[in-house]
Amino acid sequence: MQEIPRHSGGFFTKGSTISYLGSDLVPTTKYTYQRSHPVLCERFQIRILNVSTEPESSTFLKGMDSVFDLLTRICQLVAGIALVSMTVMFAWLVYGRYVLNDTPTWVEQVSHLLLMVIAFLGAAAGVRQDTHLSVVLFRTSVPSAVRTVFVFVTDFVMAGFGGFMFWYGLELTKFKWNTLIPLIQISEGLRSLPLTICGALVFLFSTGHLIRLLLGRDERKDSIE
Repeated sequence: MQEIPRHSGGFFTKGSTISYLGSDLVPTTKYTYQRSHPVLCERFQIRILNVSTEPESSTFLKGMDSVFDLLTRICQLVAGIALVSMTVMFAWLVYGRYVLNDTPTWVEQVSHLLLMVIAFLGAAAGVRQDTHLSVVLFRTSVPSAVRTVFVFVTDFVMAGFGGFMFWYGLELTKFKWNTLIPLIQISEGLRSLPLTICGALVFLFSTGHLIRLLLGRDERKDSIE
């Protein structure tokens, strides 16, 4: 029995061409084939190896999207918790200052940390979901090929910007790690840690957009609404 290697598009040949689609074997010749693999192999002396119903690039993109979607949900969850916490703290600040006549001085310092978390993790999630404010008038008014170039340049610049954010944010975090924040006595490096994490995520998410664009699987849509 002759072994026919798998074609990248999922086609196998020996005198005739057979395409494997899901659970059915669909012929492209005038013959009618049965779904049973043993009968098919017996009739045409073909053994199908490593049958895959999807291109390898599709499998890779699904795995990449799963990881990136998980990271995005974590960013949104942490930023949401930080936002709610900061709202509660400022309510306590007002109550303590005007009712108890005892201002909780730690609120201001903690709120600065939470603001960094909200801003930078939210920004990273926006890059992944393509929800940042942008001017798309020029992209929507040019031909498709030129638009693709614009999108590529934008994603490339964003990836580079994210890389710089991560590198210099990491250096800043290490430099300030041994310094303590007044009143709350925790590391000053925590102020710049969200910046570092945001840079890494922006780099990853922008690189993911570039990969999809180069593979012709970019699903983002420009909107002027």
